[in-house]
Amino acid sequence: SDTVVVMNKGNIEQKAAPEEIYQNPQTLFVARFVGRSNWIGSHQMFRPESLSLHPIDGAKEYKLPLSSVQFMGNTYELSLKQGSNIWHAISLDRPNSKEISVYLKDTDIFDFPNIV
Repeated sequence: SDTVVVMNKGNIEQKAAPEEIYQNPQTLFVARFVGRSNWIGSHQMFRPESLSLHPIDGAKEYKLPLSSVQFMGNTYELSLKQGSNIWHAISLDRPNSKEISVYLKDTDIFDFPNIV
């Protein structure tokens, strides 16, 4: 579709193109409802494709234990333990280590600070 409307209890949370809703969720509800999300605490989120397995200038490094690897045909979906959260990442290659480094830029993190 050209336009998607995400509703919550009869109220419009966001109305936009599907790509815009996924790449720029305007509310916590939309961020949790549309697509896969990785969470930092309860108010910050980023999408799995934002994680890089290679160093990026200006990105923070996280060394995380690898929980599982799932072959998806032409990629691998990695599950990584980050505190009480499980982060998902996408890799072209199967990792051969039980702990891997992933890199994330601050600009790829969505912040929802006004949610109680």
